[in-house]
Amino acid sequence: MKGAKSWQIVVIVVGLLVGGASIGWVVFGGGGAKLDHRTYVVDVLTGERFSIDTSRGIMPPVKNPKTDTMSCLPVVKDEEGEWFINRRFLDQIREILAAHPGVDPAVDPESGRLVRTVE
Repeated sequence: MKGAKSWQIVVIVVGLLVGGASIGWVVFGGGGAKLDHRTYVVDVLTGERFSIDTSRGIMPPVKNPKTDTMSCLPVVKDEEGEWFINRRFLDQIREILAAHPGVDPAVDPESGRLVRTVE
């Protein structure tokens, strides 16, 4: 390193050390984000809301843990604090309701909004 000043060599060495430490931290695990592997689902028929484990993924509709009917869909809370099922599940809401005629649904099949809930 002919012609390099000593402070330039120090800057390069420190840069290499920081870069190597950063790569080691990423590769060998330096913690990482703790993701919440739970989501809420609601039974379209009864309005019961459940928190379920999603660490292995889910394929809606999911089974109601109390009744074993495949009638639960993911639900979220909007800015006003109201619970609703995403519009992409509206067809599944209608299919669940068609399979259970005569049941007063807990979800509006046109909008996905919960009309009643059971805590």
